[in-house]
Amino acid sequence: MASRKITPSSLMISSEDPDADIRQQYSESVIDNGSDKMDEHDDTESRKQQRLLQACDSCRRKKIKCDSTKPLCWQCKNMRLACHYSPLVRKRRRRRSAVGNLEQRIECMERILQPLIERILPTSLAMDVTQGCTSPLVQNSAQIYLPVDQRIPHELCSQRPALKLPSPDIIEEMIGFVVKQVTPMAPPTTMRLQIERFRSGELPEFTICAIIALGARFSSRPEFVCSPKYNAGRAFAERSAELISGLVDRPSPNVVECLMMLSTYEWGCGRGESAWTYNGMATRLAQRCRLHLIDEEDFNENSNGSSRCWAEAEWRRRLWWYVYCGERVSVIVASRPATVHDDDIVVNLPSRDYNWIMGIIPDENELPAQIPDYWWMVVEMYRIGGRIAEFANRRRRPVRPSDLSRRATFDALDKELESIRGRFVPYLEFPPRTEWLLSGYANLGDGASGTTNIYSIYFDLHIMYYGAKIILYRSELPSYTYEKISPRDDSASQSGVH
Repeated sequence: MASRKITPSSLMISSEDPDADIRQQYSESVIDNGSDKMDEHDDTESRKQQRLLQACDSCRRKKIKCDSTKPLCWQCKNMRLACHYSPLVRKRRRRRSAVGNLEQRIECMERILQPLIERILPTSLAMDVTQGCTSPLVQNSAQIYLPVDQRIPHELCSQRPALKLPSPDIIEEMIGFVVKQVTPMAPPTTMRLQIERFRSGELPEFTICAIIALGARFSSRPEFVCSPKYNAGRAFAERSAELISGLVDRPSPNVVECLMMLSTYEWGCGRGESAWTYNGMATRLAQRCRLHLIDEEDFNENSNGSSRCWAEAEWRRRLWWYVYCGERVSVIVASRPATVHDDDIVVNLPSRDYNWIMGIIPDENELPAQIPDYWWMVVEMYRIGGRIAEFANRRRRPVRPSDLSRRATFDALDKELESIRGRFVPYLEFPPRTEWLLSGYANLGDGASGTTNIYSIYFDLHIMYYGAKIILYRSELPSYTYEKISPRDDSASQSGVH
C-alpha cells in the first residue's frame, strides 16, 4: 500500500471548516487509489510476461513440452514442422479490490454530503432522506400545474409533513362560510348535503383542504389571520393541489369540485392565470366524467326515483353548470375561445333552488316559478355572453358568399339578448323585491344578510346584461381597410360626436 501523500490543496483547507477533514480524507483516498493502481499495473505487467510463454499449435496438439521459442521452437525444429503460434486471447477480469475501492469512495462522498443535507433540511426531514423515504403523493406532482408563486422547492415539497386538519367544528364552520359567503346565490352544493358528507366520511381530504382555503378569509380565528387577508388558507390550497396531483388520471366529480374551489380561491387572490388553468383542468375532467351529458337518454337509465339518486344527479348537474360558468368567465374576461360549445351539452337547467336546498324531489307537473331562479338566469346570461364574446373576439375578415354576414349574426345576438332582458330584468326592478326571501332562497340568509344578498343578485344580473351589451356593440365600432363607410354613416357619426 502506498504511503499517504500530502497535497498543497490539503494545506490550504481552513481549520474552521467542519467538513475539511472529511474532504481531505476523500482526496487522500483518491490519491491512494491512484498509487494502488500504479502498483497493480506493475504486477499485471509481470504476470502478462509469464502468460506470453505459451506453447505453439503443434506442441499443444501433441501435448508435449514447448520452449516457446519464436519463430521456431526446439520441438518443431527437430521434427522439421511448421511452427505457428495462435494469437493470445486475454479475458478481462474484475479485481475484487476495485469494488472495495468504489464502495470506499461512495462512503466518503456520503460523509461529505450528509452535513450539507442537515443544514438545508430540518432534522426530521434529513432523517427521512437518509432512510430513502419518499411521499407517494408527490411522485406525480409534475402532472398538475401549480402557479409560479405557489411552487416550492422539490426537496421540501417531496418530504413536507402532512398538514394537520383543524377540528371538525372548525371545518363545519368553514363549510358554512363557503356556502353562504362564496356562493350564496348559486351554490353547487348545500349546507345540509356537505355537512352530511363530511360527518359520514364521504368528503375527501383534498376537498376539505380546498373548503378551508376558501373559507379562511372570512374567519376571525387567530390561526387563519394573515396579511394580506385574501392570502389566508394558502397552505391548505397548496395541500389540496398536492393531493389531487396524482388523481388526474382517475377523475371523479369530487376532483372536479375541488379544482373549481381552487380556481375560485385563485380568482379571489387576484391570480387570473392560475384560476384559468385550474378551471381548464376542471372542464376537461368534467368531460371525462361525462358531466356534460348528464341528461342524455342512456346516462341515468339505471337510476331510480329515490331521493338519494335525485340528489346525486342534481349535484352533478349543478356542478357542471358551475364549471360551465367559470369557463365562460375566461371567454368573456380573457378573450379566449370556448372549450365546450353549447351544441355539445346535454344538461338540463338545475331544479328550483328551494327544492334543492330543502331536499324535495320536484314534481314533473309542477308549474314554473313566477320569479325565475337566480341560477337559471345566470346560466342564460353566460350562454349569450359567451357567444357574444366569441363573436367579438374573432378577427374580422372580408365576408365570403358562403358565410353568414356579420350584420346578420350581430342582429341575431342582439335580439337574443333583448329576449333575455324581457324575461328576467322586469323581475329585477329597483328596489329589488323582498319576497325573494320568501320564495325559496333559504340559502340567502335572513335579516340584513339576506337583504344584502338580494341586492347582490340585482346588481350582478344588471352588470352581466349591460356588460354583454357593451361587448356586442363595441365589436362594430372599429373599421378596417376593406370596409367602406358610406358618407351618410360618416356624417351621422360626426353629428353624434358634436
